[in-house]
Amino acid sequence: MGPVKWSCFHLYVILDIEAGMKSVQDWRGASIPVRSFTDFRDLVVLIGGADPAQHPQSWYGTERHAWLQAQHRDSGIEGFLAARRVVFSGLITNLRCFQCDKNCL
Repeated sequence: MGPVKWSCFHLYVILDIEAGMKSVQDWRGASIPVRSFTDFRDLVVLIGGADPAQHPQSWYGTERHAWLQAQHRDSGIEGFLAARRVVFSGLITNLRCFQCDKNCL
């Protein structure tokens, strides 16, 4: 498989779970460094919202989601993430398998 052509960098963000983004060194788009499982879990809750099947006080429940929203209200992170169509986990496999949205080319 040849290199993937990326021309829609503004639509995506990579959650960098590797030190220094070694697998995606040529990425010109946005990235968020994630250095702990807690940070990753919090981002997942912000991106996906509360899980209605979970207890409200669980890590993925409505109370945790509301608390995270309050903690990050002034940071702009929710708007930043909402403006992206896809969130990657910083793995080259994900990047190589994804085809860019043809509408943005």
